[in-house]
Amino acid sequence: MTFVTLALRVLAALGASLFVVWNARAQVVLELVSQIEIGSPTEIVCFDKTTNRAYVTLGDRPAIAIVDLKEPTHPVVKSTVDLSNVGSAVNSVACFDGLVAVAVEAHVSTDNGTVVFIDSDGERIRQIRVGAMPDMVTFSPDGTYLVSANEGEPNADLTIDPQGSVSIIDVRNNYRETTVMLGSSRPVSSVTWFTLPSRLPGEMIEPEYIAVSPDSKHAFVMCQENNAIAKIDLATASLMSWHWLGFVDWMETGGGIDIDRKNKELIRKPERVISLRQPDAVIAFDTARGVRLVTANEGDPRDNWGSDGVRKVDDVEYIKSSTEGQEPNALFGSRGVSLFDGDARLVWDSADLFEASLEELFEKGEDETGLERAIDKRSGKRGIEPESVATGTIDGERLVFVGLERAGMIASFVYNESDDSLVLQGLTSVPTPAGSEETASPEGLAIAGKSASQPTALLLVCDELHGTFTTYKVLASAAHDVSRQ
Repeated sequence: MTFVTLALRVLAALGASLFVVWNARAQVVLELVSQIEIGSPTEIVCFDKTTNRAYVTLGDRPAIAIVDLKEPTHPVVKSTVDLSNVGSAVNSVACFDGLVAVAVEAHVSTDNGTVVFIDSDGERIRQIRVGAMPDMVTFSPDGTYLVSANEGEPNADLTIDPQGSVSIIDVRNNYRETTVMLGSSRPVSSVTWFTLPSRLPGEMIEPEYIAVSPDSKHAFVMCQENNAIAKIDLATASLMSWHWLGFVDWMETGGGIDIDRKNKELIRKPERVISLRQPDAVIAFDTARGVRLVTANEGDPRDNWGSDGVRKVDDVEYIKSSTEGQEPNALFGSRGVSLFDGDARLVWDSADLFEASLEELFEKGEDETGLERAIDKRSGKRGIEPESVATGTIDGERLVFVGLERAGMIASFVYNESDDSLVLQGLTSVPTPAGSEETASPEGLAIAGKSASQPTALLLVCDELHGTFTTYKVLASAAHDVSRQ
C-alpha cells in the first residue's frame, strides 16, 4: 500500500467524521463551532484577546479582514483594512493587546517592504520600513518588540536578489527599527547550504518564520530553504548563532517513501531516502527542561539555488546533487514535526508518525479516491506538507496544533514533559463549502485562550483555498495523565 493511495482512502473516509482518534484515552478534542466564508483566500490569522477580534490576511488583495468573535458561533466580519497604497500584498499579521502589525510587501517585491501598525479598529498608527518581502511578523511575549522576517526572494529573471534580513522594531521606544542582515558573516561549517553559492550568502538566505523565546530575549529565525535556524539577540540586534536542522532518514524509521504516478503504480522505492527537514512555521514555549521549539517540516525547494536546485526524476522532485551519478536519494521536506531545545538541538522527531497514523485509520476506512486531485498531484513533491503550528496551555496541558496543508487536516498533540516528546491525539478534517471537490488548505492557525466572555479556548483556522474562517472549541482535560499514556 503506497502512502498516496492510503492517504486518499483515509481522507475520503474522514468526510463523515470531523475528529478521529487512535489513542482511545486521548484528552484533546476539537469541536466544530462555526465556519464562515470570507470571500477571499484566507491565509494568516492572529487573535487579540482584549477585543475578542481576529485579524485575517487576504490572499487576493493587500488587505486584512477584522472578524468579531464575541459570539464564536456567529463570527462577523466587521470590516476590511485596505493597504493597497502601501504595497502589493499582505503576507502576515500579529496582535498584542489591541495593537496590530501587518507585513506589507512592496509594489516591486524586491524593494523594501513595510510594517503597518494599526489599532483594533484598523486605524493606522505608524508605518515602518523594513527589508525586502516581509514574510512573517510576530510580537515578543512581553510586547516590547515586533520582529519581521524579510525573506528577500529574487525577481523572476534573477537579476535582483535582495539579502535576507530580520527587522527588530522596539515598539516601546518610539518604534525604533534595527535590521540584522543574515548574510553579514560567512556560514560556519556546521551550517550547510545546498551548496556554497558563488554570490553573497545573504542573497541565498531567506528567512521564513520567527518564534520569540518566552522570556522575550531571543528570536529563532527559520530559514526554510537553507534548512537552518538563526538565533538572534533582540536587545543587541545581533546574530548569535546558526544551526543546521539536519534530515530524516526514512530507512531508519521503518521504511522508505513510496512514490506513485497518477495511475497509482509504484514507480520507485529507493534503498535509502533522506529528507531535509526545511520547516516553515516554528513556535517556542517553556518547559521544566528549558525552552522547546516545535517546527512544521513542510519543505521548500528553490529552482535556482547556485548549482544545486531541483531535478525531477520520474515526476519526483529531488535535491539535484542527490541525482548526479547515483540513484536519487534526497528529498525536500521531511513531512513531519520536530522538537528542538533552545540551542536548536534535536530532542524528538515525528518521523513517519503521520503515515503510520493514516495507515491505522485506513484499517477502519473505505476504499474511495474522490480526493485524488488534492493529494496525488503532490505525491512527487512534499506530500501532506505540515506548514502551520500553534500552541497554548489549556486545562493544564501544553497543546500543539499543526496544519497539514495538502491533507486538509489539523493534527493535535500534547507535549509530554516526562520524556520530552509530542503525543499525537488525533486528526481533524477541516470542512469545506458545499459542492467543493477539493480538500481544505489550512494555511494559518491561532489559539484564542479562555476569557470571561469565552469560557472555552478556541482554535482558529484559515483556509487559503476556499477562503473560509473556521472556529473550533478546544476541549482538553487533565482528568487523566495524558503525558504518561
